Amino acid sequence: QRRVAVGAPLGPVGSLVGAFVGGIGGNQLASILTDWFTRNLFDLPKDEALENAFNFLGLHHTAENSAVNTQYRKLCQKYHPDKDGSQEAKKNWHKLQVSMEVIKCSRGQ
Repeated sequence: QRRVAVGAPLGPVGSLVGAFVGGIGGNQLASILTDWFTRNLFDLPKDEALENAFNFLGLHHTAENSAVNTQYRKLCQKYHPDKDGSQEAKKNWHKLQVSMEVIKCSRGQ
């Protein structure tokens, strides 16, 4: 006697629909959460948070991704807690991580 799962015939179709809906829904949710966090946690409009992020990296907002990544790696080496255990370095390390996430989110990455 063979048992078949109830949704088995819809498996491939269900997978495609789920991936499509999940991708769109996840992207929209990430955008909504990013806006909420910048407004409520950082008390900044999105544009101002982005400007602050680029200023922290020492770059103009039109900088290419390669320039952003190069500067990020350079600052990672400078502020990494294993390189410099000071409180100031730890604070800058966290600020660097947040700045990079703000930039990545604004560029849809």
